[in-house]
Amino acid sequence: MSTLAELAERAELTPSELKRFGARVLLFEFKPLKGEEFVEAKKRLFGEIEGFIKANGGQLYTGIHSERDWSRERWWSRGAHLVNRTLNFAIIVPKN
Repeated sequence: MSTLAELAERAELTPSELKRFGARVLLFEFKPLKGEEFVEAKKRLFGEIEGFIKANGGQLYTGIHSERDWSRERWWSRGAHLVNRTLNFAIIVPKN
């Protein structure tokens, strides 16, 4: 089994590996506000993510789902992948 330090260096994590970081993981999900256009909602989400990382640090991961099941992530890939359909992101916050 990999240590958390080893997992933090990997480019891709499974959902169970991401869960091992516990309370250090903060999820950002795409949820447009009532009447908000898709493009504006996407800009707002990326603004929230960017602001959080500037204030707290951390490593961003994008949730990648299978083609058949968009309801859950199959793995998490390091960085922001803008072509992701679900627009689910996770930040692993550094230890204090």
